[in-house]
Amino acid sequence: MLMFFASCKKDSNYSKSIIGTWELKQYRTGSIPGSTSPKGNGNLLKFTASKYEIYKDNVLSKSGVYTLIPDTSVETNVCLVLSNKEYKSRIVFDGKDDPTKTFIKIAGNELSLASGCFANDGGSIFVYGRQ
Repeated sequence: MLMFFASCKKDSNYSKSIIGTWELKQYRTGSIPGSTSPKGNGNLLKFTASKYEIYKDNVLSKSGVYTLIPDTSVETNVCLVLSNKEYKSRIVFDGKDDPTKTFIKIAGNELSLASGCFANDGGSIFVYGRQ
């Protein structure tokens, strides 16, 4: 995931619904067709009200703080037709500034993270299921 910093107001609706543990279900990067990850793969995102943890193969690989910021510029930034009514916020990890924005969509028990520009084979979408 790419990280960046901005100072805007926090998106409180998503802040509440993102809390919990999410396991990677599927992903798509660049022009490569999407792949599905088996249940129990150990690739997890864990969120509290202000902190996150990223696990790869059940091993903690990164942790810190995050902020959710309202932003509906998803189509312009990922170079794909994605609904700005679904991807209406972006996530900032550790207050770091990064020109590549990471947009989030929470729908039911799925969390999607979209970033990069697909037109340049640099885009990615990761879909996680709530545990």
